[in-house]
Amino acid sequence: MTFLKQNTRFERSPGGCVTLVGAGPGDVELLTLKAINAIKRATVLLVDDLIATGGTAEASIALLEKLGGVVMGCAFVIDLPDLGGSKRLTERGIKTVALCEFEGD
Repeated sequence: MTFLKQNTRFERSPGGCVTLVGAGPGDVELLTLKAINAIKRATVLLVDDLIATGGTAEASIALLEKLGGVVMGCAFVIDLPDLGGSKRLTERGIKTVALCEFEGD
């Protein structure tokens, strides 16, 4: 994760700031100091395109929590419920939502 984009209009408004942290054109395993500092004080909605087994989401949640972030939930475009990822997160107390589901067969 190599870029941090802040919308300064939100930063000046009461109630907080919106910060987007994600993979950029560089090494996706790097996290900028600005991103780390933003995560330390953040309430996080983890967003991804797909949830299958939930392993990537769980690893991301563990990293966010280790850095001091509070994960309020996860949102996905596609859920593959037969693989159990969203159920796994729900059992850990993490709210999940997906725009669509594709079951097997």
